[in-house]
Amino acid sequence: MGADFLYYTLSWIKGQKLNWKAGKEHLRKLALEYQKELKEGKRPTAESNEIPEDESEWIVITDSGYDYTLGIMESYMEDLEAGTNNLRRDCCVTQIGHLQMLLTGGMSWGDDPTDLCTSASALSDCPGLAEAIGFNQFEHDYKKMIDKILTVKEILPTIMHLDPDLDKLIEPRLKTT
Repeated sequence: MGADFLYYTLSWIKGQKLNWKAGKEHLRKLALEYQKELKEGKRPTAESNEIPEDESEWIVITDSGYDYTLGIMESYMEDLEAGTNNLRRDCCVTQIGHLQMLLTGGMSWGDDPTDLCTSASALSDCPGLAEAIGFNQFEHDYKKMIDKILTVKEILPTIMHLDPDLDKLIEPRLKTT
């Protein structure tokens, strides 16, 4: 049993300002919906039908059925905001065509390879949250986009911050492959 390469990407239109406040409002709306369902007894599997007084302890349910507290989801959003502003070591932001892309990942032995992978996974799994912030879900031609991200020409200078002239050195080789 070996390790797998696991990565997450989030994209947005170049020049677009991501709306983190709208994301927080969306999370609060989801948490309020859950609280309403608790009061109405529509959550029979919940441990308790009592609603915590502290809003940060309110529950947000994701598409895959995981539940997170509002406070945890907001901290994941803060991590991702820092990542999109190039303030974290466990990701990079690159431009591909008209899109800005946050890329995080690495080798996994069953766990998330970076803290930001955990945040990106939770954000992507929360209904409507990525869109509320302004991230694009993958376009129909995402396979081509991923292939382009993973080419040596695109990924090495971005992640490893190598010599900016590296592409000139490997360009002849890329033309032959």
